[in-house]
Amino acid sequence: MNVQIGTKNGILILAAPLDPLYLYTGINYKIEEFPLEWYDGQYYETYRDQVFKVDILTEKKTAAEYDNFKNIDIPDLINFNTIFSVTLLKKFKNLDFLRLPNTNITLEDISNNKELEVVNLVNCPNVKILNIENNLKLDNLNLSNTQSIISNIDNNILLRFLYLRLTDSTINNINNNTALIALYIDSTNSKLETVINNPQLTNLRIQETNTTAEDINQILQDLITNNVPISKEGTFYYSNLAGINGSLENQLTDLNWTLIKL
Repeated sequence: MNVQIGTKNGILILAAPLDPLYLYTGINYKIEEFPLEWYDGQYYETYRDQVFKVDILTEKKTAAEYDNFKNIDIPDLINFNTIFSVTLLKKFKNLDFLRLPNTNITLEDISNNKELEVVNLVNCPNVKILNIENNLKLDNLNLSNTQSIISNIDNNILLRFLYLRLTDSTINNINNNTALIALYIDSTNSKLETVINNPQLTNLRIQETNTTAEDINQILQDLITNNVPISKEGTFYYSNLAGINGSLENQLTDLNWTLIKL
C-alpha cells in the first residue's frame, strides 16, 4: 500500500512504510531514499516541498521565464544530480542566487551566470569550480568540501564572504578584496601573507595551510596597524607554529579579537 502525500503534474508517492521509502515525482524520478525511522509527517512535508521545487526548476519554460528565474534554493537532496542537467544552469542567465548544498550535482562552470551574488555548494563532492573571474557580482561564495580549486579572486572586488575550506584552493593574495568580511581557507593549499588592504575583515581562518609563522606575524601586524583603526571584535584561527610573536597576539587581543591557535 502506497501513501499519497501530494500532487503536482502527477502523483507524489511514498512507498509503503514496511519497505525502503522512496520519494517520487509524477514524472517518475527517484529523488531521495528515506530511512524507516523518518516515517514522520514533518520529514515528508520537507521533502515534498523540495521535490516541488525540483519540478518547477526542471519543467520546460519559455525564454522569458528563464530570464525571470533568479533563485535556485534546493538543499539536501542527495540524489538531486539524477534529474538536474548542468547545461540547464546556463539557461538561467539572470540567476543571482544558487544554493544546492549537500547534493550530488555535477558542476564545473558558473562563468555564464554573471548575475550571481550568492553561491552555496558546500559538501557537493562532484562540484569542481576552477574559475570565478567572470562572476563580478559575487557577494557570498561557499565551495567548502568540494573539488573546487580557486586561486584568483582579484576581479571579485564585491566579495564579502568566501568559504573554501577543505579544497585544493590556493588563495595567496587578497589585496583587491577590500570588502572581505569573512575568509575561510583552512585546510587548503593557500599561503596568505598579508591583509593590509582588508579593513572589513573580522573572520579569518588560515590553519592547516601553507601560511608560515612569518606570514602570520605579518598578518597580525597588518590587523593591528591597518585593519583595525579602532577597536572591533574579530576572530582569527591560525596554526600553532613556533615563532609567532606573542606581543602582537596580545595587542590584537586588546582590540577585542579572539585568537584561536589550532
